[in-house]
Amino acid sequence: MNPYADSKNRSTFAADGATGIPWVLGGLSLAATAAPIVGVFFK
Repeated sequence: MNPYADSKNRSTFAADGATGIPWVLGGLSLAATAAPIVGVFFK
């Protein structure tokens, strides 16, 4: 395993994680909002 590639992937992963946090929060809030609506349709 190439240690350089590993460290590069780790820093890329950290940057992606920092960028992804708002998307995760948005997705969770969207799911929380959609769950009751979907529940009404599937009752």
